[in-house]
Amino acid sequence: MKIKKLKINGFGRLKDKEISFNNKLNIVKGNNESGKSTSLEFILSMLYGISKNKNGKEISNYEQYFPWTGDNYSGKIEYILDNGDNFEVYRDFKRKNLSIYNKQKEEISKKFPVDKNKEINFFLDQTGIDKDSFLNTILVEQGEVKLEKNSQNLLLQKMSNKISSGNENISYKKTLDLINKRQIEEVGSDRTIQKPINVVQNRVTGLEEKKKELEKYKDNWNNVFYELEEKKCEYSAEVKKKELLVELKNRLDNNRVKIAEINYSKNLEEKISKNIQNLKIALTDKKNNKKSKKVLLYVILLISIIIVFTALIFLGNNKKIYLLLIIPFSLILLKMILEIKNNKKTDINKLENEMEILENNLKSQQEESIERQKKLESENDISNKELVKKYIEDVDIKSLEKLIYENYDEIKKEIDINEKSSNALKVRINYLEKELLEINHYLDDLAKTEEELGNVLNAKEALEKLNNSYNIAKDCLEVAYNKFKQNISPKFMNNFSMVVSNILNENSNVVLTDESGLQIEGKDGKYIPVSRLSIGTIDEINLAFRISSIKEISNETMPIILDETFTYFDDERLSNILKYLNTYDNQIIIYTCSNREIDCLNRMNIEYNLINLEK
Repeated sequence: MKIKKLKINGFGRLKDKEISFNNKLNIVKGNNESGKSTSLEFILSMLYGISKNKNGKEISNYEQYFPWTGDNYSGKIEYILDNGDNFEVYRDFKRKNLSIYNKQKEEISKKFPVDKNKEINFFLDQTGIDKDSFLNTILVEQGEVKLEKNSQNLLLQKMSNKISSGNENISYKKTLDLINKRQIEEVGSDRTIQKPINVVQNRVTGLEEKKKELEKYKDNWNNVFYELEEKKCEYSAEVKKKELLVELKNRLDNNRVKIAEINYSKNLEEKISKNIQNLKIALTDKKNNKKSKKVLLYVILLISIIIVFTALIFLGNNKKIYLLLIIPFSLILLKMILEIKNNKKTDINKLENEMEILENNLKSQQEESIERQKKLESENDISNKELVKKYIEDVDIKSLEKLIYENYDEIKKEIDINEKSSNALKVRINYLEKELLEINHYLDDLAKTEEELGNVLNAKEALEKLNNSYNIAKDCLEVAYNKFKQNISPKFMNNFSMVVSNILNENSNVVLTDESGLQIEGKDGKYIPVSRLSIGTIDEINLAFRISSIKEISNETMPIILDETFTYFDDERLSNILKYLNTYDNQIIIYTCSNREIDCLNRMNIEYNLINLEK
């Protein structure tokens, strides 16, 4: 990739500025505050956009590079890829507009992917380089080459990381140590004591023991529950039996009244029968007395005639007297006979009428008694059927049929037996309910224990998965590390050694070992840790490292942008690095505020494109 042209309409202090680059060596010269850093930021902003987020700073990049004059906050960058495709990118930072044009000037913005912030990642899609990688490799600033003594160990570590893992911020050994440390802290092992896996395992053991202790109440609960249900059924049966007995007792009580009425009716029948018998005897006596009265009447009549005729004899044969006496006497006698006869007939008729009435009453009473008896028997029969139907499901059929025909005294005895049995069952049920309630407390504790055990087992499983993840991560890290060392590191180290040799102007073989870190081979063949070299040499090796890294980050031949990089290089080292950079196929853009690079290139007759920002 080569940057061809910058058109800055308004960006910070720069306005209506055009900068053209050649494909080889470019020198961008300008004093401090002339816009060098601004033009660099413009390149980044054109390729990756500009952020309004302050990220801990007092003002955001958007605010910092807002045009000093005017409000045309926009610009364009033109570049060409290795395959010859030309692109022009226009941005209006204020309106957040982006337009991408191809070689035919067709807008192709929609062909590129958009991230979650709705930014079009065209440059990442084209080169595979994100903004952080661009800043860490392609753009080399002064502060990233010239380091203080106390920062050199960090620099060497970053270089070692890059060589061994492909990322300067990732150390295989430190990463492995960090994973092991986090694995111990977040999981633990069989050798640890108070780490999460140990705490969880101890908790699992304790809960499993508690669960085992509480599970015995399950069987006990079953025994108590089934006995309680059995006793409740028995009690329910006794209650139903008591209801039956009470109904039978009430029926017998009612029957006793009805039976008493029937017995009273029968006693009345006996009394009526006796009265009829007495009337029959009296009637017979009356009839017998009538015959004797007739005989007595005739005797009286005979005596009367005798007396009359005797009187007639003493009175003489006076027919008149005779007639005077005999006629009244005969009339009186006749009347008396008639009255006696009539009185007797009246008594007999009265007795006969009274007997007839009693016989009718007797018949009626007998019919009533029979009707009552039949009605009682019918009612009892219906009641028996209803009781059988009502209690057939609750009371044993044999007991039911037996109780229905028991007498009153037996029913009372059964009621007493039932009362005692019901009370005993009730006492047992109360005891079983209390026992079941107590067991339920234990079972609730068991449920809570099982739930807690489940949670703890889940936590243990999560820790085991986490531990497995750490082990997989370590295995993958080791595989990647070994693969990188075998396939990538050698190639990178060869290129790195070549760059170092060119910059130092001497054959220098750079190696990296796990034990000694980054080392360089001396003229006598002995390997010396880079940390023992002079500060200047380490600075050159650092620059060589950054230049070497550019080749590894993309399939594109990316530009090398150096911002005040050589400030602390002496003339010899500067000549060596510029001479070497001129051999590169990469586009070289050097930002400087001095004439040292220009003078050095002129001395070596190396062509370059000079861009003066102050014009």
